[in-house]
Amino acid sequence: MDITTITALLVLLALALLGAMAFTQARYKAKKANREKLLHLSTENKKLQALLRSLPGDYLSIELRDFIYRTLIMNMNQMMELDKSNSKFIQDDLDQIVEMRRALHTSTSGKESHKPVTNIEQANAARAGLKALYQHIKTAFEHRQLTRQEAQSLLDEIEHRLVKTAADFYTARAEMAQKQKRFKEAMSLWRKVTETYSNSRLASQYQKPSLEAQGKMRQMQAEWKEANRERNEQQAKVMLDKLGQWADEQDDWKKKHLYDE
Repeated sequence: MDITTITALLVLLALALLGAMAFTQARYKAKKANREKLLHLSTENKKLQALLRSLPGDYLSIELRDFIYRTLIMNMNQMMELDKSNSKFIQDDLDQIVEMRRALHTSTSGKESHKPVTNIEQANAARAGLKALYQHIKTAFEHRQLTRQEAQSLLDEIEHRLVKTAADFYTARAEMAQKQKRFKEAMSLWRKVTETYSNSRLASQYQKPSLEAQGKMRQMQAEWKEANRERNEQQAKVMLDKLGQWADEQDDWKKKHLYDE
């Protein structure tokens, strides 16, 4: 075997080794990318399912819950492609989500049947969940999983929920302060209700409840002034009574000393 043949064989061997290394590296990168994608999908699903569990049953509209179920279904289908060894377990979860989505569309419950969120912890949890869902929808639109019209409709629904959650919370606290005649606190809370409505990008849709809240605030101002007037009159009466009592005591003292003389 001459030197030329040996050189050619060494070159071929080197190329084969380089090809094998490139193939191994590409396969490693593909597996790593699959693992990262699988982790991302799994994490997203856990967050969406936690969101559904953390909110009252009918807190979200049918459209928002349907979006969550559709996202879960899409993610699970991708997960089964990426992780065939666990596809049966993923399929079980997928079947459950598909059934929940079917039940959603056959349910007759109304969108507004839930009780208002009036607890500070629940209100904060609801707002955090809604903001997270807002980001999910924006991401879905950026990935062309939603049309602009679909995304805008869902984002408007979230904005409505954020406004209503805050307004319900402040309204409940304002009514409690009003019952306990804490007028200044009630005025401040009714002002927050009106600001919640007016600061929303959908403010034009809240004109009626905003005017009602403004009316409540003016009512509290009037009752506060009336309460102050009554309190001032009572204090003045008490002072006059004390002055009268003091004057009577002075008269008695003078009479006593006159008689003593």
